[in-house]
Amino acid sequence: MTDSDGVLFVNSVVCVSYKGDHLTIEAVEGGICIDEDSVEAVIRESERVLRRRVKFRTTWDLQFCPLPTASVVARCTRWAVQNRTELNSLNTRLAVLTSSATLLGIVRVVLSVMGPRCPLLVSQSRSDVAEFMR
Repeated sequence: MTDSDGVLFVNSVVCVSYKGDHLTIEAVEGGICIDEDSVEAVIRESERVLRRRVKFRTTWDLQFCPLPTASVVARCTRWAVQNRTELNSLNTRLAVLTSSATLLGIVRVVLSVMGPRCPLLVSQSRSDVAEFMR
């Protein structure tokens, strides 16, 4: 399922990795825009993790994430809502790291629609996220 570093997918925009029970979706520094193919790859790899039917933790590292288009936000939100039952039963902890106030607003909207039931941290501090995910 992964390479030796746990990487499921990587391109110039996003890296998706899965190590132990930790799924990380990380925006790559210098990424220009979040394109539809990258979003579909993130969704595909997230679905692979869900299909394992094993509890996991998730980090969204959006510190270097460019602002997404409305269609990207809608696609991600739609996927989360469609998979809410599985996400709520399998995802045991969710942390979101972001440094942009605008992106933080978008994240809060997505999370309000998604309605995760697991412990949740949204922060601008990498160390706070790391501590929360232990």
